[in-house]
Amino acid sequence: MMEYWENIPKPVFRIIFLKPNMMFGKKRNMTERIPNHVLKSAHWTLYWAMVFCRNYTAGKNADIRLVYEMMDALHAIPEILNRWGGHNNVDTLRMYFGCFNHAKWRKPEDTPQPPDLVAVFNQKMDEFNKTEAEQESPGDAQKRA
Repeated sequence: MMEYWENIPKPVFRIIFLKPNMMFGKKRNMTERIPNHVLKSAHWTLYWAMVFCRNYTAGKNADIRLVYEMMDALHAIPEILNRWGGHNNVDTLRMYFGCFNHAKWRKPEDTPQPPDLVAVFNQKMDEFNKTEAEQESPGDAQKRA
């Protein structure tokens, strides 16, 4: 019986299995880590968007185009977080969160109102950053300075 990796073409096998820090010909910076408050904020924003979609689609008047636009804006966020560094930064996250135009979908009806994902992300960034700063010991602050 053949093993799974025996069916993978050799060039693909070399890139994926032998060079995990290199995908699609681009060298990945494995040393730059995403700041914890950014990671938490991005995850919270994705969570909030998923909860909104679940609640929104439960209604009879749900417009599937709204869900499509939101998912189209958010589909790249996990990969940005996975490949943090260089052009994948906080501004890139804000750009993708901003691709969903929440104002376009505001309706006076009794349906859940779409969230402003940039505002959610920024609010959580401030909250988590403040929490981390409060939990930081004085010795840690001196080490960073």
